[in-house]
Amino acid sequence: GRGIVPKVDMPVTLSEAADRMKSMDLCFAPYECETENKLKPVLLSVQKPLTAGFIIGPEGGFEISEIEALRAAGIPGVTLGKRILRTETAGEAVLSMLMYEIGDINN
Repeated sequence: GRGIVPKVDMPVTLSEAADRMKSMDLCFAPYECETENKLKPVLLSVQKPLTAGFIIGPEGGFEISEIEALRAAGIPGVTLGKRILRTETAGEAVLSMLMYEIGDINN
């Protein structure tokens, strides 16, 4: 019953992903070593975003050079708190948080 089928593209490099994300209303990268930027304020920083993107790191997390490249592209790292999520479940968890906070679930 979904009105819009999500688009799934072929895999791209980190640099290509960052370039695509820069044009989105809201974007971020959950990063286990981030201590300052919390997810909720980032999610609430844009009122009613039409586009949003986030990038999940591989098992073992992002390399420091990768997170620095994302930051240089304007994509902030965010903490998800004390819990470290597995790569295969982090995307679904973050998507659920995003949908909840932007009102896609609770309106």
